[in-house]
Amino acid sequence: MDLPSLENVSDANLSGLKVPLMDLPSLENVSDADLSGIKVPLMDHQKTALAWMKRREEQKPHGGILADDMGLGKTISAISLVLASKNRNTNTFNGVTLVICPASLLRQWECEVKSKVSHEKLNIFVHHGRNRGRPEVLCTFDIVITTYGIAMREYKHSGNLFGVKWKRIILDEAHLVRNSKTITCEAVCELRSNYRWALTGTPIQNEKLDLYALIKFLHYTPYGNLAEWKKRIENNKTDGQQKLKRLLEPLMLRRTKDQLKDIDKNRVPNKFYKPIMFELDAEEEEVYDKIDRFKKYILNEEINIDGEYYKMHEKFKDMEKGNAKHVLLLRLQQICCLPGLIVEMLDESDDEEENTGSVVPCIENNLERQSSKMLKLMKTLAPIMNKSRDKVIIVSKWKSALNILSNHLQKAKWPTLSLNGSTKLKDRRSIVNKFNDPENPNRILLLSLKAGGLGLNLVGASHMLFFDIHWNPQLDLQAEGRIYRIGQKKDVIIHKFMCSNTIEESIFKVQKRKLEIAEGVLTVSNDIDTIEDILL
Repeated sequence: MDLPSLENVSDANLSGLKVPLMDLPSLENVSDADLSGIKVPLMDHQKTALAWMKRREEQKPHGGILADDMGLGKTISAISLVLASKNRNTNTFNGVTLVICPASLLRQWECEVKSKVSHEKLNIFVHHGRNRGRPEVLCTFDIVITTYGIAMREYKHSGNLFGVKWKRIILDEAHLVRNSKTITCEAVCELRSNYRWALTGTPIQNEKLDLYALIKFLHYTPYGNLAEWKKRIENNKTDGQQKLKRLLEPLMLRRTKDQLKDIDKNRVPNKFYKPIMFELDAEEEEVYDKIDRFKKYILNEEINIDGEYYKMHEKFKDMEKGNAKHVLLLRLQQICCLPGLIVEMLDESDDEEENTGSVVPCIENNLERQSSKMLKLMKTLAPIMNKSRDKVIIVSKWKSALNILSNHLQKAKWPTLSLNGSTKLKDRRSIVNKFNDPENPNRILLLSLKAGGLGLNLVGASHMLFFDIHWNPQLDLQAEGRIYRIGQKKDVIIHKFMCSNTIEESIFKVQKRKLEIAEGVLTVSNDIDTIEDILL
């Protein structure tokens, strides 16, 4: 059955159009022949996903969004779909599936296929770097794996990927193309295929418009047209919200760990959140207040720029007002973590006499000074490290903060491993394997938020400590998904450090509201604070 037109959907008949989770195809729709060649038994929810994906490829649009929670096995479900398709067409060439993923997951996809499927069943080609095939070569494989970066570059020059009519395209971490105005989004939408799939555990990052790019990729008319989307969905009316829900119900499959826990409590462990509040000390508070007042000057020009604010003003005077505001927000967050990180912003002079009136007289040029947040973190770590064998991941969006933390952890004789944006792709698997090895003495992993938030399996740890939090709560959830996933044997504890009466409390409020929007697929209500409101 094709998806219905939503043109005339009303409040009265919405309930009759719903396709509830209980109407998913049964496991009987997945046969042993479908899974011939798979090396690992699929869990029931993964078989259900496979049955649903098979059915969706028979309907319009041919494909959909697999939005299962992080760590529930979307990758193996997608691989099983390719395998089942080939098993059903043994006498003819099956066609090629193109997988597009972040560069950090390129080899992981390759390893997943090789380790989970018998080698004679699916032949794969990694289309990356200098090893890129021409269309006639790409067409000889079952699966071609490439990156969003390669797709974007080849789109600009009508490269080899655009010379193939693919049987199936799979976008992994599909939320990365949520900005429909980017070249990357244009590129994946222009690729030709029979079936199209978007895999993401976080289909909405900030607002429901994030979903538009995925609908556009699926070639679902008329909703893949931005004007029609705004007219029918982004209309700030109740019926627009209802239509979006109705649109997604048959088109998107999403199961959470909580749902699976209700079915099998032994399959997924518990997850507990532990907010850890603290206050800045007097010296840090002085720095914070001065930057906060300068922020208000940038917004309202309400203070005089003489004296201690003159040098800061010189740095910001040529910057666009909007950019200056966001930079200052960032600086306020850094003060909450490690005030020494902002010294260069405040005063670049090496002249000691000129520095006597600095905004940061007590912490200047002292990145090794233990901040209030660092002291709180060390205090939190002590019982974990000294009274248990649990492993810990410390997450920050700043590599510089992680480097400073590493020095203090080493002084405490707590050996660490690090994984961040500068870690070479070829070294990542080795670091992950070492950390997950219970016999390895490195019990702390320092993980940068964006570099480590996608695709990694770090179930060796049962504690995750967020040294700072991000405006986008889905990035935090992606990171949590590295340890809270199938295969985790212990209950998971998420520690979030937040400084009272600072920008961090405002960020937490924004996180909560964005999560509510994602959960309900609703537009932002008028009473929700915007970043502009918070700045003031």
